[in-house]
Amino acid sequence: MKHCINRQNPLFLSFNPVKIKEVKMMAVKLPKATVTRLFKDAGAARVSGDVTEVVNKIVVGIAKGAIKSAKAAGRKTVSADDLRLVVVVS
Repeated sequence: MKHCINRQNPLFLSFNPVKIKEVKMMAVKLPKATVTRLFKDAGAARVSGDVTEVVNKIVVGIAKGAIKSAKAAGRKTVSADDLRLVVVVS
């Protein structure tokens, strides 16, 4: 591990963080109740049990597309414009 001396306190050693080239996506998922409520608020009478899994896959795909858009524009921050480029809103 590389280390360097802190300039304010020469006795304190600080360690440089290791750069990670690939970041794994966290397994954050929308809860079933939230997805069901979203569809019911939009007018669905009933919502199938497998809808939650598919919605979560779609959301991850949208997020990845928005991240690519932000990176292509030279930004680290994802904006609403990046989402608009990925998703067609009617």
